Amino acid sequence: MRDDLIYLDYNATTPVDPRVASVIFECMNEEFGNPSSTHVYGESAHAALERARSQIASLIGASTAEIVFTGSGSEADALAIRGAYLSARAESRSHSHMITQVTEHPAVLAAMPAIATSAGSACHAGRNEPSSVLLALGLDPVDALCAVRISIGRWSTEDEIDDAAVQILSTARVLTPSLKLLEI
Repeated sequence: MRDDLIYLDYNATTPVDPRVASVIFECMNEEFGNPSSTHVYGESAHAALERARSQIASLIGASTAEIVFTGSGSEADALAIRGAYLSARAESRSHSHMITQVTEHPAVLAAMPAIATSAGSACHAGRNEPSSVLLALGLDPVDALCAVRISIGRWSTEDEIDDAAVQILSTARVLTPSLKLLEI
């Protein structure tokens, strides 16, 4: 850390505690296998993961089954909201609604819980560049980066498509209020 700056952005990220960094370094060099694999590297990584899960559960008074690791705060927000939504929906046996406010973090506002779609175009999801397919169709690069690919299948219903359209439009309006959207 720089001694000439005062860091006051801990909500965004915090420096890693040296004790944590030491354990992470050890795991990355000695227990680096996929914890779902059955070979010796995977078993070692699985044991380390379960040890961490047990330590955290003990620290906060939870069961190990209640500890879920995520890759980021945004992923954790989305997982928590989706879990609460699906639980409420299962209990009521009908559509549930989540109420929030416009000042929430974007990960909370975009937690689109009943819809599974892809970004970009075919064979392009996860890449942070405009899809060559969408550019070839005449979209400008900014619009191509904002595209959502929706695919329907044999069991898609008209009600599901209508519901998805409403949810996508309302989320887009919240995330980009200046965006002009076509009304359906």
